[in-house]
Order: sequence, then structure tokens, then C-alpha cells
Amino acid sequence: MIRIFISLVKFIAMMVVMTIICTWAWDAFLNGKVYSCTDGGVCDYWFAGDWVHAHDGHPIEVVPKIVPAHDMSDPDTIKQGWSVAGLWCVWILFFTTSLIVSVMFAWVSWIKTLDRFAERRHGHVRAA
Repeated sequence: MIRIFISLVKFIAMMVVMTIICTWAWDAFLNGKVYSCTDGGVCDYWFAGDWVHAHDGHPIEVVPKIVPAHDMSDPDTIKQGWSVAGLWCVWILFFTTSLIVSVMFAWVSWIKTLDRFAERRHGHVRAA
């Protein structure tokens, strides 16, 4: 029972770390570079699907270069070659990677793994 609790705590802790990393990466590489939302902000990774949208009769505008909107009445823009479906694919990739890394971190017994590594390393030192 304690092993399940420890694994759950490790999973949650790593998921928090991965969410922070994904939020930073999303804002650094996509938000304002691949798309621009007039009513957007930071932490767009947390608000999946609300990246760009039509509003006030303005459809999403496809542009060759993203220039941040100056006014709320400007249309949301997305860079040529990208789509909302493409943004969803990147988000799903980020989220799936977070889950996989978190599960692997929770699954591995780090103390036993480090002990085995130390034994192997110590064994190689003796043999030499």
C-alpha cells in the first residue's frame, strides 16, 4: 500500500514539473511565434484549444509572420503552414510526453536503481 502511495506522489510531483516545463516551452516556442490571440496571454498550454478563434465577425487570419495584435478588435492570427489542428497535435505531444515521463518516473524505484548502479561501478573498479 505504501509503495502505491509513494508511486502516486512521485507521479504527481513529476507531472507538476512536466507541466511547468511544457508551459514554458509552449510560451517560448509557439505563443506569439506561431499564433497570436488578441485576448490571449501566458500559460496558453493550460487552456487547450483556446489559442486562436474567430470573434466579432473576424475570422482567424493566416499570415506569413506573426505580429502581436495591438487592439482587441484585430483578428487572431496563425502563421502560414500552421492550423488549429497542428496546434492540437503539438499540445497532445506535450501532454503525452508529460504522462509518459511521469509514469516512468513513478514506476522506477530510484533507490534500488542507484544501488545497482553503484554496485556495478564498484565492481568495475575492483576488477581493474
